[in-house]
Amino acid sequence: MEAECAEAGAEGWLLVRVHVPELNVQKSLQFPKDQLVWDVKQQCLAALPKPQDLNKRET
Repeated sequence: MEAECAEAGAEGWLLVRVHVPELNVQKSLQFPKDQLVWDVKQQCLAALPKPQDLNKRET
């Protein structure tokens, strides 16, 4: 899994890009700079496909 973080257009926001090449998944998410790292991590994980979704994609 690769992750990249950059400042988004609006001041006080961060853009997080997550790329999982093994799953062919890319996501871009925006977070306020003052948001807790734990909350950002949880939201990033929640945005990724669930295992049952991946099984459907393979068939």
